[in-house]
Amino acid sequence: MAITFDIDRQRSLTVFRLEGEVAFEAFTEAIDRYRQAGPTRLELYDCLAFSGPAFSLEQLNQLVAATLHHGPPRPSGSRTALVVSDPLSFGASRQYQSLANLSDLPWETGVFDTIAEARRWLGLED
Repeated sequence: MAITFDIDRQRSLTVFRLEGEVAFEAFTEAIDRYRQAGPTRLELYDCLAFSGPAFSLEQLNQLVAATLHHGPPRPSGSRTALVVSDPLSFGASRQYQSLANLSDLPWETGVFDTIAEARRWLGLED
């Protein structure tokens, strides 16, 4: 149904929330809006309320390619945390993580099943 994001410039953190079914096109449009606003060092994708089909391998490859070649660069030491709960989304997120690593994206990507675990990995101790 929706993908939203909130940017906290003081922490250099963007929190994305995916709720219900989110079409791939809606996801990429939100990412484009985020890039236009200026990326942050830390990103947290809260996909716990996501209920749609997982993105395909082809779509995941498109995301990695678009990330490599478009938009302003993220600051040094950037990290992206993906939080998912169901096994299918977890598998797709791990595929994205592998593709990102193989493509030498200039930031780390982690996949988690709780928000608390992702926040610790991002260095957010509050």
